[in-house]
Amino acid sequence: MSHGAFKGQKNERPPRTVRLLAPLRADLAQLWIAAGRPADDELLFPTAADAPWPLHDWQNWRRRTFGAAVRALDLSGAVPYDLRHSFASLLIHEGLKSVVEIAGYFGHAPSVTLDTYAHVIEELRGAERIPADERIAKARRDPGLFPAHEPTRATPWNRPRTRKAP
Repeated sequence: MSHGAFKGQKNERPPRTVRLLAPLRADLAQLWIAAGRPADDELLFPTAADAPWPLHDWQNWRRRTFGAAVRALDLSGAVPYDLRHSFASLLIHEGLKSVVEIAGYFGHAPSVTLDTYAHVIEELRGAERIPADERIAKARRDPGLFPAHEPTRATPWNRPRTRKAP
């Protein structure tokens, strides 16, 4: 989905199936019930007209809802795309999947995944493996348990972002 339209992958492969972590599955199940249990072919987050969000709705959500969460958590510069990298890092921290399997979730070649997440893999050398579901549950109970990750090097998602003047 992009700017209110369904689109395929850049590599023209069939859609990927991505594992949902248990806390997200539970959150989505609650939203599904609250939305009146829409059918499988219906959108869970439609516009008032039961359509996909157009670009302006997405931008409003990003500014009002996601932006408010970013400010509340003091995560200056975070963008929704960062959630993709958080998911990859959680999978790496688990230590249950190979780089090839993780790359498959993201539509990457394993070499791209290694290039992108080598610093995360290196930081985990000898560290205790914690299941992603457990890490999220603990963080929800006590946000101070897992302080914000301080990357060891600049990556595309943690470089300072410059904002265009309005």
